Amino acid sequence: MPQLSNVRAAPPFDLSMGQGSSGSYSGSGVHEGWGNNSQWARPKIRLPPISLPKFSGDRRDYWRWKAEWESIQAQAEPTGSRECKKLHLLDSIGEAVRNELRLLRCRDANDIFRELENRYGDKAQTAEEIVVELQSRPVVRNHQSRETLELILAVERAALDLTDLGCVDAIQNQLVIRSLESKLPDIMKREWLMYVRNPVNSVHSGNHFDSCCSWKTKSRYL
Repeated sequence: MPQLSNVRAAPPFDLSMGQGSSGSYSGSGVHEGWGNNSQWARPKIRLPPISLPKFSGDRRDYWRWKAEWESIQAQAEPTGSRECKKLHLLDSIGEAVRNELRLLRCRDANDIFRELENRYGDKAQTAEEIVVELQSRPVVRNHQSRETLELILAVERAALDLTDLGCVDAIQNQLVIRSLESKLPDIMKREWLMYVRNPVNSVHSGNHFDSCCSWKTKSRYL
């Protein structure tokens, strides 16, 4: 059973392949001094401690962090102990968040998650903030390769976060797409418009955003 990093580690896990012995181990893979009763050694695998993911208060990360935390914690503490779950959860939340929400006063993990979701769990608000942040990025000028790459990475992260939130339609809105296209360097913008107009590429409203992302990552101007 996996062990959490803040729980005393279990002894090494043995994959036994025969009975143990004090005989020495030879290069041929058998214990010396056993005579005709020689058997393979018993290799040991030491499982490293599993660390629970930390939540630092980034609203965009909340639901992804919660799902990952619950999955790992359930594997490491299958007994479902309420006290252990509460302690593990508190240890997985940044001190600033713990203090601001006064989470130490909560009775159990359910109360803690309730407080967190009241602050960070509004998916519609998070999706709106992601789109607004993306649209507020400055226009990139020609030959600003680093800024162009940063824009592309920001769009990709926004798409990933919105997909996790179940709000991917927010970024595939045509007004948002036009806003993002306007931020491309002029030279890339011209190339992209030519790509869109080419019927061979089959760019339409249903795949406009995905096509733009795919095209930008392959652009020869990066």
